Amino acid sequence: MESPCYYGVLQALEVLELKAIEIPASPMDGIDTDILESALQTWPVKGILLNPSFSNPSGYVCPRAKKQKIAQLLFEYDIPLIEDDIFSDLGFTEDRPTTIQSYDSDGRVILCSSVSKTICPDMRIGWMTAGRYTEKARTLKFISTLCAPSHTQYALADFLSTRQYERHIRSVTQDYAKKQHGLLKAIKRFLPDETNATQPQGGFLCWLKSSDDIDGIELYSQAIKQGISLTPGEICSPTGRFKNYIRLNYAVASPEQIDFSMKTIAKLMKLQSKK
Repeated sequence: MESPCYYGVLQALEVLELKAIEIPASPMDGIDTDILESALQTWPVKGILLNPSFSNPSGYVCPRAKKQKIAQLLFEYDIPLIEDDIFSDLGFTEDRPTTIQSYDSDGRVILCSSVSKTICPDMRIGWMTAGRYTEKARTLKFISTLCAPSHTQYALADFLSTRQYERHIRSVTQDYAKKQHGLLKAIKRFLPDETNATQPQGGFLCWLKSSDDIDGIELYSQAIKQGISLTPGEICSPTGRFKNYIRLNYAVASPEQIDFSMKTIAKLMKLQSKK
């Protein structure tokens, strides 16, 4: 699995009692395929899990050549990939990122997505195309949840049958791009000079690296008391890396809330640095 990764994935692996091999992922272009291949040569890897387009938490988009390389490794080492494609519709340009599955001619990629990031999280509707693993996926679906409520699926299908979805996506991505611009300006204005923030070309997340003396978990504990929620980077790694990182979500924040949050986080960072 890539590192950093979405912390919910780590929780799922823990419940399933599975072991994770942590492969570094650049905030610019994603997982290091050379290290990934070395891990496949060294360990009895059973599968790979990636979020390669506007990744959570860092927001990177894996380049096409790298996606092709990953698809090739799946074939060579006879393993599946779970591809989390949940953010791909939220790009700030019209060019939707290609999926790794589009380079998979052998059915080894299980492509998963949902409307929870694009339309409404409360609908809880998602889907997968499981390739050669379809029958097993159907069996697991049947024994775990049997079926899903059809009325919400029919409502979603009706919505998707119109052009309203495309208009909605254009609207929200324009809004996210403006909010990201405001957030990056506030980070530059209020946070210490050594702070580095990613600038993803889609989604609504920002991965922020602070100085080494900042503890993200302590920062979270203090920020929540001020009504500010952030994600400490340490929980995005199975080995507790990214201690001085935080993830910011600006999806529903107003410009005033963004400025207030960055001012407050700056004060909390300053207090930590003095300890």
